[in-house]
Amino acid sequence: MDSFDILIREKGTCCICTKPLKDSKYLNLAHLDKKAAWEFPVWNNIFILNSPDRAVGVVCDGCQEAAEKSGVGGMFKYAIEVRGNDVIMHDIEDLEDVEPIEQTIPGDRYAFHGSVNDKKHGLFGGLN
Repeated sequence: MDSFDILIREKGTCCICTKPLKDSKYLNLAHLDKKAAWEFPVWNNIFILNSPDRAVGVVCDGCQEAAEKSGVGGMFKYAIEVRGNDVIMHDIEDLEDVEPIEQTIPGDRYAFHGSVNDKKHGLFGGLN
């Protein structure tokens, strides 16, 4: 398997606007409050017993910047799965909702926090 960042940049699209990610400076990851039925990538909270693995979205720099300026994230259309050298885009409407984990990172001004319920999907963080 190629490295995660290379695969996502070459084969992935933004999970909000669906533009290719090849020109994004950062890979902006979003934690979604949707159940992931795949192995990678997923997120979870190790302090919550039996919590299901949750889906992850990847966001282009343009959608990330818009969320930071407005304080409201765009509507996710997809969650992303990497299986071998394949990038699979899962329609967000086909995924099961899970209860949001409401705790946030205190004082983190670089993260956007929200949930599927208020149309502010998860936590954005960047990889470079």
